[in-house]
Amino acid sequence: MNAALVPAALRSIAALSAAGFFPSHPDWSGTASAYAQIWEDSTLDFFAVTVPADEARNLVESYTSATGFGFPSHAENITSDVVYHGLALDGNNDQPLVKVMNTDDCFRIFLLNTTNQTQLTAFLDQTATNILQPYPVGLSTPVGVIVANPAYGGDPVYAANFSNNAYHGVSKSRPPLIDRSTSRPTDRTNQTKYQSPN
Repeated sequence: MNAALVPAALRSIAALSAAGFFPSHPDWSGTASAYAQIWEDSTLDFFAVTVPADEARNLVESYTSATGFGFPSHAENITSDVVYHGLALDGNNDQPLVKVMNTDDCFRIFLLNTTNQTQLTAFLDQTATNILQPYPVGLSTPVGVIVANPAYGGDPVYAANFSNNAYHGVSKSRPPLIDRSTSRPTDRTNQTKYQSPN
């Protein structure tokens, strides 16, 4: 979430400063823009998780068995490495990263207008793949998209903390946010494509 909220806030500070809202701090526009660019381009790497396909299938099957929900693992859907961005840094049990697949990616797509096309393309692909894959491989269920999927954590603490008894396991994630965020890159492409040359 911070990889979305912080650069968005910095871009807002820069815009307000450029519009004269902070007359005693004229440097804030340039400073905030520079910091926002660093956040946009460099922070995703801290949260990146790549699970090799074989390990991902094993984790999903183990998670499905351990939870006892009685739904299929859909592990056969995993044909390549699973890529997502963890929820936070510094998790329980001295873990450096909270390895939980989530829909927070949509905030980054919705709030930012990043210009790093290579990063954006990979991020959109990963986000769409994870949202569309059936739970527990991804985030989709027959009744909606869940907020978080702990299947790839590899530690029982994830299943305990992100269960169907808690907010993160509730199957009514942010549908309007998901819809709007995934349409933004298309809107931006169309605006660029049809922009007047004058």
